[in-house]
Amino acid sequence: MAQVAHPALSHPPSAINNLPVPCYTFNKAFSSFALMRINNLLFKLMLAALIFISVTGCNRKQKFTRELWSFGDGLDYPSRTLILDDLLANHKIVGLTHYQVIQLLGSPQQRDTASFKYAYQIEDTGTQYNPKKNPVHIKNLMVYFSKDSVVTKTEISEKDRAVK
Repeated sequence: MAQVAHPALSHPPSAINNLPVPCYTFNKAFSSFALMRINNLLFKLMLAALIFISVTGCNRKQKFTRELWSFGDGLDYPSRTLILDDLLANHKIVGLTHYQVIQLLGSPQQRDTASFKYAYQIEDTGTQYNPKKNPVHIKNLMVYFSKDSVVTKTEISEKDRAVK
């Protein structure tokens, strides 16, 4: 019986019969599916890591140091918000003398010599003025002195003021 070549095949049937059966179509489909699953898993892991880092790393509280407290350009002190809790919890300010306060915190941003109080700026969103962000938020550490120049009280003062 004569073998008739199929018109779509360029090789004679005898050459095709001797070739191994290709199973690359199944393996290719399987490997594409596996790669897609691995890529999806890697994407989810990287997204989870990014969210974890952003949540735990951004507003992490830090220990108070004079260097971190002083860090700023005179208008903005970005690290003070992060170290304020540690300053108030672990550094006794009440009872310090004027000289000791200056040694610990440096010069205040505002002085009121008539009422014996200093204001140390913690946050002032007016330094990053944005007309869409209204009102401006101001947060200060207030240090009150007695007439003998000894700290009698500290408090956090927060207020919002409208920008005109």
